[in-house]
Amino acid sequence: MTRSDAAVVRALLRAAERRLTISDLATGGAAGFAVAAGFAFVGWPTRASGLSPLVVGVLLAVLVGVATAVVRRRRGLRAPSAVERGAPASRNLLFTAGELANAPVSDASGTKSPAESYASRQVLANAARFAGAVNLASAVPLFGRIAGVMVAASLWIATVARATGGSLAGPALSVMPVIDAVEFVVESPAYAAKPVRIVRNPDRLDVLAGSRIAIVVRTNGSAVSLLTLDTSRALIASAPGTFAGTFVAVADGFVAFEPRAAQGIVGARRLVGLSIVPDLDPRVSIVAPGRDLVLPHGKRTIQLAIDASDDIGLVSLKLRYTRVSGSGERFTFIEGEVPLDITRSSVGKWIARARWKLDTLALESGDMVVYKAVAADARPGAPSVESDAFIAEIASPGGVAAEGFSIDPDQERYAISQQMVILKTQRLIAKQRTLSPELFADEAASIAVEQRHVRAEFVFMMGGEMNDGGLDAASLDDLNEEEEAAREDELLGGREANQGQLALRRAIVAMSLAARSLTTADAATALTHERAALIQLERAFSSRRIILRALSVRESLDSARRLSGDLSETARFSRTIARPDPDARAVALRSLLGELFALSGAGAGAGAPADAARALPILAERVLRIDPSEPALQEIARTMSSGSESNGSREQVARAAAAISAEMRRLLPASPTGGKALDAMRSSGALVDLLRRSTP
Repeated sequence: MTRSDAAVVRALLRAAERRLTISDLATGGAAGFAVAAGFAFVGWPTRASGLSPLVVGVLLAVLVGVATAVVRRRRGLRAPSAVERGAPASRNLLFTAGELANAPVSDASGTKSPAESYASRQVLANAARFAGAVNLASAVPLFGRIAGVMVAASLWIATVARATGGSLAGPALSVMPVIDAVEFVVESPAYAAKPVRIVRNPDRLDVLAGSRIAIVVRTNGSAVSLLTLDTSRALIASAPGTFAGTFVAVADGFVAFEPRAAQGIVGARRLVGLSIVPDLDPRVSIVAPGRDLVLPHGKRTIQLAIDASDDIGLVSLKLRYTRVSGSGERFTFIEGEVPLDITRSSVGKWIARARWKLDTLALESGDMVVYKAVAADARPGAPSVESDAFIAEIASPGGVAAEGFSIDPDQERYAISQQMVILKTQRLIAKQRTLSPELFADEAASIAVEQRHVRAEFVFMMGGEMNDGGLDAASLDDLNEEEEAAREDELLGGREANQGQLALRRAIVAMSLAARSLTTADAATALTHERAALIQLERAFSSRRIILRALSVRESLDSARRLSGDLSETARFSRTIARPDPDARAVALRSLLGELFALSGAGAGAGAPADAARALPILAERVLRIDPSEPALQEIARTMSSGSESNGSREQVARAAAAISAEMRRLLPASPTGGKALDAMRSSGALVDLLRRSTP
């Protein structure tokens, strides 16, 4: 035997072994495809499992094929046996030659093996000559095995296509798409002058009202829908796996993205809360003098200070006035503006000052000027905002300041009384040295206005007619006998009642004298008249009767007639208590809580996490639809949507349920404490009546 004969035999057997391995892999692959086709026929893998029929089929074919090849390869001398079956003319020659070719030449002691004998050399030589004539394609055929694999694969493809509507990718790749990333490009309105803001994968988005928002969504689905509170539309595909769209933010709500596969199967939604930050109106106020003024003449100068602010920025600040002159039904109105010296601390904070000389308006006695500050921001179409209006009136002799233009914004608010007029006059006299004559006259005129208010109240009590013209301090003790005789019925009330009415008239006359003195800035004389008026008021109110008339006959209630009527026709009356309408928010939250409990109870199933991941964003949308502006509901929706991001674990479902439960407890009305139940109150009343009747 030569070494070349043994090499020829071994080469033949190795080639046969390779073909046998390919045949085994093909056989196992065909079996794997057949098993996968059976699974697809019965509906496995399901959509909820997240497995792909393509992956399942290929994996089964590979595993079964490899297992078949490994198991069969462990069988000894299968290559010579396969060649002998394909070439019967060899009559076990190749089988014997295969054993001799793989036997060692000599053992460790140097003893020759049987392979070196003469017979062995002849067998190997004959086998080498026969090997050249062996056709392995016919001895170890592969065509049938490969054809079997193709038939099994075709059967598997047809079964899967029928089960999934023509897609081998299955739910995991196309039928169950997911949102990979969401990017918001927020462009605020042009007047706000804010930079473009880019936000990626937010739980909630806060934007200025009117902002234009561009959306870029990346997904493995074939389509993406954009859902808001009132609209639903499809986003446009800008690139493979990328979808884009725009919308304008006008109201609180949410933005939801719903991916879809080519077969129309919907994946889990991605929910983003949307909070609209409104552009607030400007705030403007006149801080100095900040009150109505009554001036003795029109040659005064008013020092004005105005504060204005806005959350974004101001564009204008003006001081407008209206000059009012005339009387009766003939009035003249002239409008104008006062120049302002504006200091701009920032775009949203302005301070304005002005020295307004009233002599340019040619105001006369009884005329007035109404003024107010007007501010505007840059928001298109937004109306200007006005401050409180104040008046500056030129007092007329014996006149009262005009009303109805504004409310006094002073911190010190009180009911005007005669005692308060005296107190303010005393304070004015005490600080007279620190005030300029002009300012002192203004303060005195303001107190005169209050004195006239007090006088008007008492004049109204006297019937609305009181002529104090020509009266002075000496006339306070005089009594008009003719007027008293005309009211003989009043004399029936006694001398004391008549003196009370006289004291009230004297108080009114003293108030008139005090107001006149204050108008001329004579505070000391005014204080004397004010105190005299207070003394007369105390005398009047100490009398039994001032205005009320006494009854002609004294009447009193007869206690003996109590409960003396006929009770024979009395009967118990009952009415149906109407049930209050349920709180719509509580009803909606209770429904959501029930669905969360059902979702949590199904957590033991194999598809529960995937079901929760799809259900939680939808439930979060329903929460925001209740009231998208409520912070508590926004937090609940954020909890639920973040739960869907991590496959909807039971812990996150439980947290969402706990948040809804807390909000429902907050909505419950507080139970009354310390009160008696209605039935107990009825029983107590019946017992009291029974005891009263049984008492002799």
